[in-house]
Amino acid sequence: MDSPLAYIGGKSKLSPIIIKMIPPHETYCEVMAGAAWMFFRKDESKI
Repeated sequence: MDSPLAYIGGKSKLSPIIIKMIPPHETYCEVMAGAAWMFFRKDESKI
């Protein structure tokens, strides 16, 4: 799913690379979500 927002400095093109770097986890929280590209594109967490 894509973010409904787009802006300069967004992570839309980097998200596949960054997502591969996220270690296995149960909880995912975005402190600075911006347009939430990572949130919408990564696999769902348990919490």
